[in-house]
Amino acid sequence: MKSAGILGVEFEILPFSIKEIDEAILSVWKAWLDDASYLSDADRGVRNVREFIQKHGMSRFDSSRSHDSLIRDCAGYRHKDLFLFNDVGFKEAMR
Repeated sequence: MKSAGILGVEFEILPFSIKEIDEAILSVWKAWLDDASYLSDADRGVRNVREFIQKHGMSRFDSSRSHDSLIRDCAGYRHKDLFLFNDVGFKEAMR
């Protein structure tokens, strides 16, 4: 698709710059990625959990053995690379 746009500009068929073609393609690509209608429920759930963890990092997960640490709005617990969500945290991640 990008090649067709660039050729259109180079042959003066399209009245745009190559930069404008690149920006338009990037905009459409981002819109396509943001549209989750093509995802299965399982894939959408995985995406939501991944985004939740990327957004909050370790700040919402208790990693201490005593569980005495105060974590505001605790979403669950972390053990090494395993994230264990509590009910409330999982519901929030699924929004």
